[in-house]
Amino acid sequence: MDSKQKNTLIGSLVIVFDGLIGLIYYLFFFFSIPLMIFSIIMTSLGFVFLFLALAKKLPPYTHHWWMSRRFARIETLLGGWFLGIVGSLAFILEFTLRPYFFLLMVYGLSAAGFGTYLYITRE
Repeated sequence: MDSKQKNTLIGSLVIVFDGLIGLIYYLFFFFSIPLMIFSIIMTSLGFVFLFLALAKKLPPYTHHWWMSRRFARIETLLGGWFLGIVGSLAFILEFTLRPYFFLLMVYGLSAAGFGTYLYITRE
């Protein structure tokens, strides 16, 4: 396995860990339906990408930073916008200033902005 394929695997693991962190927070700290839905979707999506990468069905692209540029666009666009929207909805619907939902919203919208930037400046 070359370094480009390893970058794709690392990107897949990042998505899996994003979802697992949400699930852990959901199970142990705060029960919220939007957080549970986000976590399940992100974890499932991450495992799909991970298995595709292991089966070498995801072609290795020129890496950008620590994972491929195209994969970074996919992850930040899908994960970022979804995370930002779910975080914003959870923040608004809970009607409380819970720091986790505020950070979720800020992190998600930042990732979405970065993904949009990568998409606009695609090679």
